[in-house]
Amino acid sequence: LNVQVNDQGPFRFIFDSGADGLGRADSRLLDALGLEATGVTEHTDGINASTIQVVRLESVAVGDVGHSDAELLTRSYNRQHAEYTFDGIIGNEFFGRGVLVINYPAREMAYYPTARLDKATDAVEAFDTPYEVAIRIGDREFTAYIGTGSTLSMHIPLAIYEQLNATPLEFSGQGRRANTTFNLYSTSLQDAVQIGGARVENVNARVSEIARHINIGFGLLRELVVALDRDSGLVTVCRS
Repeated sequence: LNVQVNDQGPFRFIFDSGADGLGRADSRLLDALGLEATGVTEHTDGINASTIQVVRLESVAVGDVGHSDAELLTRSYNRQHAEYTFDGIIGNEFFGRGVLVINYPAREMAYYPTARLDKATDAVEAFDTPYEVAIRIGDREFTAYIGTGSTLSMHIPLAIYEQLNATPLEFSGQGRRANTTFNLYSTSLQDAVQIGGARVENVNARVSEIARHINIGFGLLRELVVALDRDSGLVTVCRS
């Protein structure tokens, strides 16, 4: 996303539905704007906790949606020698009431502040925790988080992998969360994944011992359209 910060930019941000709050500011953004951290807070990635700096920004805006006097966590979120770099992250509380639509094939995102998803629609899934929804892998039902900030297709806990019809695990490198580095293993699912109104075949997934739930990322979503209604607690996923 193109984001204006303190009326400057645009800067390149990622929208991560798995990031709480308004978002995150990468350390390179602070360097570009000549800013310094304004305090510290405790932060956990679900496994380990650490102290992390925070910065207060005068304004952050995506199109017509903006926040003033915004406090964001800040550190270096870019990996060394990464092919793709970014200046910050937009979190799941940035957009308020309304529907956020991500059309991956069209590479477009739109926000409709007065719209609502319809509970009567078959493809709509309800959630209690953003954005945890029911999915099916073959004939088994699971819950999974939609994590738009992940580049993986699926990240699956080892205990769930052992219930699936999938190829043997192969070591595929290390993954990283905010405070944790861990080993990742690759597998190919032999059964289709049903999420909302979309059925996806031949999913290449990653497996780890530290994963506590299934996470669905860009690798699987890139052929789909996702609509998020955070205020109503509803999600829909379908083909374009």
